[in-house]
Amino acid sequence: MSGVRLGLPAAFVTGLDLETQAVFDAALLKLEAAGATFVEVELEGLMELNGKVGFPLALWEVKRDLSRFLDLNGVGLTIEDVAAEIASPDVKFVFDNLVLGDQAVPDAVYEAAMRDFRPQMQTIYAETFLEHDLDALLFPTTKLPARPIDGSDMEVELNGENVPTFNTYIANTDPGSNAGLPGLSLPMGVTEQGLPVGLELDGPMFSDRRLLAIGLAAEAALGFERPAER
Repeated sequence: MSGVRLGLPAAFVTGLDLETQAVFDAALLKLEAAGATFVEVELEGLMELNGKVGFPLALWEVKRDLSRFLDLNGVGLTIEDVAAEIASPDVKFVFDNLVLGDQAVPDAVYEAAMRDFRPQMQTIYAETFLEHDLDALLFPTTKLPARPIDGSDMEVELNGENVPTFNTYIANTDPGSNAGLPGLSLPMGVTEQGLPVGLELDGPMFSDRRLLAIGLAAEAALGFERPAER
């Protein structure tokens, strides 16, 4: 990791579950000992733009692409047939109302997301990597470990507060995905209950090969071993 410069985005490394924070802090020490340099970055305005891109992109494209997939593969099902079989309450709400219902994303909203807001996100990332001479961004993959499915469909507890399950779990990985950055997640440790905690690396656009090399070096520095089965 000698010479590798990693940005720590403020929005992605704050408000973490306490156990996730502890595992992340321990990982930072190992990476620093292996030669990595950390730089705190803000990515100012990114999260606001992501709100204008993420759901418009995902909800508009799933209707087009899933319908096309079902048709091309001749499975004999429509997207409405698939939606009718969804068991998870939060996903069913999304499909019934935001994909197929009267709250579906209008074409104009999707077009604005792809034409205007997504390029703005990409610019923020590109300028941050360039300004700070970064090889990648580094942060926990999710802000909290897995919670039991029962009772967590719509809300989940994070540091004593009930927060939306879906939005909370995707908070750290959603922006990079929407901007089209290469990203990978490594195991960096486990909680006291033995639940895995992931470490995310997001690199500049088209830096896939370099990012994989950094990931291999980080994996070796972390020295993570799968715990014995309980």
